Amino acid sequence: MSVNSKLLLLLTTAFLLSACDGGITGTGGPGLEEPSLMNSPETIIVGAGPESDTDAPSGSVAVQALDSDITFANNQDATLRPDSILRIIHTVNNFPPVFALLNQDLENPLIAQPGINFGEGSEFYLSVAADTYEMDVIAATEIADAASLPAQIAGINPLSLSAGSASTLLLRGLPDSGDEETQTYPVSMLAVPNILSTNNANTINIRILHAAPNFDAEGAIDIYIRPADSLNPTTGLPTFEDFDYSVGDSGYFETTVDSYSITATNANGLTQRIPSTDAITPAPGSSTTIVVMDDPNGVAGVDVVFLIINDGDRTGLPDL
Repeated sequence: MSVNSKLLLLLTTAFLLSACDGGITGTGGPGLEEPSLMNSPETIIVGAGPESDTDAPSGSVAVQALDSDITFANNQDATLRPDSILRIIHTVNNFPPVFALLNQDLENPLIAQPGINFGEGSEFYLSVAADTYEMDVIAATEIADAASLPAQIAGINPLSLSAGSASTLLLRGLPDSGDEETQTYPVSMLAVPNILSTNNANTINIRILHAAPNFDAEGAIDIYIRPADSLNPTTGLPTFEDFDYSVGDSGYFETTVDSYSITATNANGLTQRIPSTDAITPAPGSSTTIVVMDDPNGVAGVDVVFLIINDGDRTGLPDL
């Protein structure tokens, strides 16, 4: 693997999916087993939302609002659980740990202090009641002075989650330095629904989420997901074409069970931007999300690292 593309392989599980919650459609899939925890990734969680003068939910703390909210509703059935499950991931380089509140309730935070750091939050789902919320993400340093209101970093308001839904929420962007580039990539949330299984023992899902603003500044990319033993990983059409930060979510690509490597070129296919990665081998029927992040120890705009997440791993969730 090239030194210009380090693979931060944070496998949340052995990529085996649970049948107890019924899979995507409630059928439980083709005899797929409950996942076991292997190579658990580091953990971080984040979320945010602003205060409204008239309609703010009641809570134990007020939040200093910024104009950074998105809205997100997930009504897709992913499990047969009565709650909603979500993962919150911190992908902002050179940014402090963050914690998360629902409805400004500091006494019962969704993510407690001292918060989560860059690259954390992908290794477990959180369980929340199916409902509509205001979610605020706050830097852990903001609450040190009790005399001032903590400032929201980014938020989702409203955040509407249906029973049985599963979601991934990314905090991404560049910390504000006052220059034009950080204004192009403000710190904000990217929220997407998850599919936990293909319900087919012969196929797997693979999805890419873009959380690398410095890398994106060099232009859109074509992503190739190819069998690991492929002699030329960029032969044929790209799996995801002209993919960039503004798109954010590639959507799931369903393919046959195999070992795969990932590479990327610029949008015209002439220059390789991400050399071929080490192989990943998702388990039959599984869904994998790959988060592309700027490498904090690499060359800005050149080096990236990945979080590789098994969307079906529900290890640690309470039985309901």
